[in-house]
Amino acid sequence: MRPDLAEGAKVQVPFWLAQGFVRRNAAEIEVPTMYGQAAQEDLQRDPAVCRLGDKSRYYFEVGVRLASLLKDQGLVDDLMNGLLMRWQEVVTLLGNIGVSRNQHSALNPGSSIFPSTLTVAEEAMFFGGREAEEHFKQWIDRFAAYKMKASQIAEPPAPAAKKLKTQ
Repeated sequence: MRPDLAEGAKVQVPFWLAQGFVRRNAAEIEVPTMYGQAAQEDLQRDPAVCRLGDKSRYYFEVGVRLASLLKDQGLVDDLMNGLLMRWQEVVTLLGNIGVSRNQHSALNPGSSIFPSTLTVAEEAMFFGGREAEEHFKQWIDRFAAYKMKASQIAEPPAPAAKKLKTQ
C-alpha cells in the first residue's frame, strides 16, 4: 500500500483527472508552460508560425477548458484571439474559390510553414475548404458552358501561304 501524497506535492496527471480534482477542490492546477505567458506572447506576435499542433493536437480546446478551471479570462482572450488570427490565415491560404494561387512561396515562408502547424480543428477547416472547392469545381464542370469548343459545321481556315518577296 502506498502512502498518500504529502501536502503541497506536485504531480503530473491527465487533464481529465486534474479537472475532476480541481472541481472538488482536492487539488490546484498550474498553468502548463505551453499556455504560459511567453507562449501566449508568441501566439499573439506571429500566430502563423507557432507550432501549436506539435504542442497539442487540441491546443485551443484544452486551453479554453484549462482557463475556465483557473478562471483566467486573460488566457481565454489570448487563445480566442490567436485562434481567430490563425483561422484568418487558413482562409487566406484557401483563397477565393476557383482562383489559382501559389500555396508556397520563398518570399513568404510563413505561409509555407503554416499548414504543418495546424491543430485538429484547423486541419478540418483547411481540408474541408479544399474539399468544398473541389466539389464546387466538379459541379461547375457539369455545365461546361464556359468552355469554347471548335464548331463541327465550319472548318478552321487554312493557313495562308507565305508569299515570297521578290526584288
